[in-house]
Amino acid sequence: MRRDEQRGVTGATPEPVRHDGDVEIVPVNDLLRQLVLALGAALVVGNVAVLIRERRRSPEDGGPRPNRKVIAINILVGTLMAVWALGSILAAR
Repeated sequence: MRRDEQRGVTGATPEPVRHDGDVEIVPVNDLLRQLVLALGAALVVGNVAVLIRERRRSPEDGGPRPNRKVIAINILVGTLMAVWALGSILAAR
């Protein structure tokens, strides 16, 4: 059976894909895309939270200050991961 025949009319695969009698129990490809999306989004949200917390911190509070260059790089990498994963998810449907 060809790949386009497996998808059916709607283009979605609501049931596990069968390959020569084997059943794919866990859709690994979809899980990996969703995992990359979740990790990218978590990286962005976590680093934005650090920036917000740092702005609300009073000047007399002691302790180390976060490195803004590292935060900016983390936000950029997380955004790229999330956009790439979202594009992959939409392209797979």
